[in-house]
Amino acid sequence: MSSTICDSCHAGCCRTYRLIITILDFLDLANNLGLDKAVQGVSFEPTPYNLDYMNNKQMMLPFIFDNQDKKGFVYSLALKRVESGLFPGTLKCNFLDESLRTEQQINPELPNHADHPGSRAEARCSVYENRPTMCRTYPIGLNPQNYVSVLKRREDLPTAQQNSVYKICPKEHLELKDFGLDKPGAIAKKSNDLLLNDIRTKAHNEIVLRWNSQPERLLEKLVPFILSVGNSLIQAPPKPQVQNQTIPPIIQTNTVPNAASATEALKKKKKYTVAQSSGRQTEETQQVETNNE
Repeated sequence: MSSTICDSCHAGCCRTYRLIITILDFLDLANNLGLDKAVQGVSFEPTPYNLDYMNNKQMMLPFIFDNQDKKGFVYSLALKRVESGLFPGTLKCNFLDESLRTEQQINPELPNHADHPGSRAEARCSVYENRPTMCRTYPIGLNPQNYVSVLKRREDLPTAQQNSVYKICPKEHLELKDFGLDKPGAIAKKSNDLLLNDIRTKAHNEIVLRWNSQPERLLEKLVPFILSVGNSLIQAPPKPQVQNQTIPPIIQTNTVPNAASATEALKKKKKYTVAQSSGRQTEETQQVETNNE
């Protein structure tokens, strides 16, 4: 029997969501896959210009380009979505490998599993060890009340009504054990991922603000800019180790809050350093204090 619900799924989340990533996530892919594969695996998603959004530094800020056809739009760095080979006419993450299941791989104990695409197909992330931090945090987030929030009810997007391949989890009502989060240390590890995502979002925004303030912002010059600024100024901090500390209480919610904004309610970050990146994550001076108030 499958160890988690994800093993019985077709990776519906990797087909449904448009995943915005940080510049440091892109550098991870470039350092581990090669620059060409990293560039081919991402896209720039247009978003209508919104002043409030552009000033919200708790979100991942988008880029401004001067030579794009769509006027009044800004662009977010995202994992590219491509057409699925198993489900023609639908989209999936570029890094998602998919295949048909054999009868022996089907988990008959999952409710309504026969009606879920996961009964016919399975999928695995081909860059799992280097996946973006937002992927690492799913399906949890932090809310302003200082609680780790875990998705407890499947919330399909309207696209799932048009095509069942966009159904997310095989079960409607979800439990911690479905994601393996009932195991010792699992929530602590996810909390580390949330903290890392917050740190990376702030570093991402610093670089984006430098780009957007330039007099010439041409799309073809962005990757050289990212490599120059990112690898010379930003060292992706290692995952903060939460040891011998009190992990915040766990609740389950119908939605996963934005990790970057809610993290401020969980911890007080003292400092982190920036240094030259060698392509590997190295130990950096970092002090992280959990706020249990």
